[in-house]
Amino acid sequence: MKRPTSVLAVLAAFVVAASSATAATVSGTIASGKRYQVIVVQSNGTGKKVAIIAVKGTFSVNASSLAGASLHLISANGSYFGPIVLGGKNAKVYETIKGSGKLALGKIMMKSGYAVAKASASRYQTSAAYTVKAIKGKPIGAGKFGRVKVGNGTSRLAGYNGAGKDADLDGLPGAFDIDDNGNLILDNVDRTTRSGKRLTRSFAPSTRQVCPPPPASQPAGCTAPTPPGGGTGGTGGGTGAGASSTTDFKIFSNFKLTDTVSVNANIGTITDIDTLVNQQVPAIVTLATQILGGGSTSQLDCLGNVYCQAHFVTGSPSVSPTTQYPLMGTATGGTPTTATLTAPSFVELVKGSTGDAQMTPGAQPAEIGSGNAFLQSDGTTTTYPGTLNFVFNTAPALVSYDVGSGVQTMAYSATGVATSARSHPVTSHA
Repeated sequence: MKRPTSVLAVLAAFVVAASSATAATVSGTIASGKRYQVIVVQSNGTGKKVAIIAVKGTFSVNASSLAGASLHLISANGSYFGPIVLGGKNAKVYETIKGSGKLALGKIMMKSGYAVAKASASRYQTSAAYTVKAIKGKPIGAGKFGRVKVGNGTSRLAGYNGAGKDADLDGLPGAFDIDDNGNLILDNVDRTTRSGKRLTRSFAPSTRQVCPPPPASQPAGCTAPTPPGGGTGGTGGGTGAGASSTTDFKIFSNFKLTDTVSVNANIGTITDIDTLVNQQVPAIVTLATQILGGGSTSQLDCLGNVYCQAHFVTGSPSVSPTTQYPLMGTATGGTPTTATLTAPSFVELVKGSTGDAQMTPGAQPAEIGSGNAFLQSDGTTTTYPGTLNFVFNTAPALVSYDVGSGVQTMAYSATGVATSARSHPVTSHA
């Protein structure tokens, strides 16, 4: 007589099946990979990281789901290094994991701006919607943070849209791609429409983008970022609070140089623009992003970017040597206070009066720029990857103005200080 299956056996089988369906391990060895970080970007836009600490470069990271995920490397300094290619060669390579079981990649070779593994052909997606364009095996977006021309700017893209997917098939998912639709317009200022499962491009205003500066007409639904403290002026670019989905956060920069000083390469009297930029950037450049998860705070993992660690800035006349950076804008929009660091390179983001979090990193120009990578939590253990598109180093300079008494021409010294027309209350260059 056949024995009935015990209830305990059924439950045990169910637990094992549920566990294997919701979590898996990816492992490998990256020669010369010590101090790099491996990020598993899951198809839903979440990210899991592991730091490579072994001299041999071995790593192992658990992910809630490997199906549809891709693997990416972050340099020791916090900048996006590149994707890990799982298979393919020449003009077509593959990066998207197929199947949900654990994935042992073995030896992974570092290349220029990407890495190559030799995964079994059964473990990566090879359909057209997952086929990455490459040149001699190198994804076309590798080494360029994804800013590469794809398509004609109007036709439907071949990939899938989303922070965890690669819409333009350049090798970088939306979370790390500074130009995720391949039109050479940085995402922070790109107003092209995104709709549907596939990414369709047009040139209609999109609610996920920043409003144009006044007095230009404001597209319906856009949100204009406001400087900390409700100030005016400066140059910004990015999404406003709430303008992006919870799985796609943007970090944008501002360069709020106001009053009688301006740094602009087109001011003919300035003879050493690089020196002025180096002096002004630490105190002037701010970063802003929305808070994920709907709360008032979240954690930003800066993945090694040095400006997220407590530090003082020296050699810059515009910075007090006693000011400890990074600074965080306050909820009331008042004077920024020293950021709360829950661990080195972990900053507690605080939602300010403008609905987003504002941070002054106190970074030198050489320390901050395109491709700086981050993970932000949504108030739980879930984290989402994101990247800095660009950093402003200069601001528009006022050439002249006319308020009814004739054209008044501005003049500037070699250090960018206005030397004429200063009796008029022009307090910002916007």
